[in-house]
Formats: sequence, structure tokens, C-alpha cells
Amino acid sequence: VWNTADEPDTLADQRRAAQRKRDPQDVPDRAFYPPPKKPVITLVAGDGAPYETPRWFADNTHLLVARLTPTTDGTLRSDLYIWSASDGGLRRVTRGAGVREADPSADGRWAAATRCDHGWCDLVRVDLATGAVRVLRAGSVTRNYYRPRVSRVDGEIVVAEQFRDRWRIARVSPDDGALRYADPDDGVTRYDAAFEPDGRTIIATSEAGGIANLERLDTAGRSASRITSTSAAAVAADVAPVGTIWFLALQGKGYDLRR
Repeated sequence: VWNTADEPDTLADQRRAAQRKRDPQDVPDRAFYPPPKKPVITLVAGDGAPYETPRWFADNTHLLVARLTPTTDGTLRSDLYIWSASDGGLRRVTRGAGVREADPSADGRWAAATRCDHGWCDLVRVDLATGAVRVLRAGSVTRNYYRPRVSRVDGEIVVAEQFRDRWRIARVSPDDGALRYADPDDGVTRYDAAFEPDGRTIIATSEAGGIANLERLDTAGRSASRITSTSAAAVAADVAPVGTIWFLALQGKGYDLRR
């Protein structure tokens, strides 16, 4: 866990001060990247696979994480854990469920997740008290679900659905699994959906034009407006409660975290 506020880089300040002392007329160094972040608290896997896909609960203290965990027959299946970012406590939620990419509801009682068995992924609802899993939308050989997010306003789920060779953004009822598409039916592949603070408007990655960029989808699902314009890729967006958009930007050495 990191703080989002800028952190001072005292070593860089000392280097610049020494540089000015040596040559007052020299042009100061310009830092392109910010200084390294200082962790507030860290969840370390003592052995085996790491904890992944962290998602905050509404209390801003606990996180829902997933980890590949050994079963009794030695195979690995992804299970959910709740981690406290205040005292480091860790509680296991599911056992051998094969669920991942979980996002908790506003009341913290359940989460939307994917369960990937048989070579495809279902959209499921997980009871965070008991670990019980219920299928909302079943995947198949030609249909998959990816990266669900729960609206903090009305509990609706937004998820990417792959049907044959295209990904679309869908809104799904957390109660009966009823689905309606949230993006224009224009043949464009879209994924990585997330709700804005109003719980209705959606930010998603779009491949319109052949390059992955961020788009905003209106509440009716009829139009999409581009937010970024990059020649590399802008993906995996998430939206802070104040409306700030965080995303990953591809560059030559990997991904930068940007806002």
C-alpha cells in the first residue's frame, strides 16, 4: 500500500544542492519520473504464489486479494483472502473455489469474481462470510468473462464479456444475472471496465483505431468518448472516489502507473 501524495526525495535535493554549489550557472537536473514510493504496509507471500488483484473495501482499511493456493491433491487453485492494511491480519475466505479478480460490494458482504474452470471463465458472486460461490453468468467454449467491478451506488456489476472474437462491456444484475450491454454495438473490442463515482458511467479500454486507449461510456451505452490518445497503450483503468482516473501506460521497459 502506497500513499498517493507526492513524497520528498531528500537525496535528490542534496545532489542538486551540491551541483549548484559546484557550478551556480549550470542547468539543474530535471527529474522525469517521481521518486520511489515508500510502502505504508506490505503483504508478503512467505512461500509459493504471490497475493494478487487487490481491491479496497469501502472502509478503506481492508483489501480483498487472490492467491493460487495448494489443494489436498497438490494442484493450485485461486482463492480469496481479506487483508487488513492497518494491522496486517489475513483471513481466508474460500477454499478450492478457483475464483479470482474479485471486487467487493459497498457493504462488504459479497464480491463479484470470475471462476475459471474447464478452459473458460464464469462470472460468479461470492459470499464473503461463508465463501459460498454462486454462478451469475456461465462461460462456455465461445464465451468468457473478465475483471468484474461492483457499483458502490446500486451494486450493479460491470464486466468484460468475450463472445467468439470480440470483447464487449456488459452490465449484470447481482441478483439474477440479467445482462445488458453497456457499449455501442460498433464492432470495437472493449474491456477493463470500471465505474466512475456516480456508479453508472463507465471507463473502459477500447481498441478503436487499433491502439488501446481509455474511453468513457455514457449511461445509456449508446456513445463512447475517448479520454487518452497514446501510440502505445493505456489499459487497466480504475477510478478514485474523487474522480481521479488511474491507469497503466505502456512504454519500452514495461508499464508506468499514471493518473
